[in-house]
Amino acid sequence: MKLAVLIVLCALPVLAQSSNTVEVLSASTKHWTTYWNNPGSAGTANTNCTTSSDGTNTNCTTTTTGARAASSTPINHTQVDIRVKMPDGNEVVMQCHFPPIWASCVEPQLGTYQAKIDKHHIQILFQTQGRPDYNKDGTIKKQGKVKDEWVKYSFE
Repeated sequence: MKLAVLIVLCALPVLAQSSNTVEVLSASTKHWTTYWNNPGSAGTANTNCTTSSDGTNTNCTTTTTGARAASSTPINHTQVDIRVKMPDGNEVVMQCHFPPIWASCVEPQLGTYQAKIDKHHIQILFQTQGRPDYNKDGTIKKQGKVKDEWVKYSFE
């Protein structure tokens, strides 16, 4: 009896994971740039004039504060479109975007992934590898850490 309970308990995570897997059937990435334009500001001018004691000369100085030159800041965008086969067999098109800066947006390899499914989006689990450390002679000193990362894709 205890062995049967143990086998069932060990199988539950596998059963739960298999019902929450999705298959990525296609994936593509688009990149584009927009610009945040700041028109700048003329600032405020303060003029101070002094007149000589005999009244023949006037000397004025103007100080401008708060002036800002116009600027344009590029904003790089990424969009990943994926076609996913859901656990019920339906195929849906989804996408992720970057920015916002707190979001991850990854183009997955085709294949099956563990997923958390919500009403309007899914989160797919990826393993990402960090940057390795190298010695000065070019040999690897330390492999990058592998970590799990959930990436959110919204239904179109």
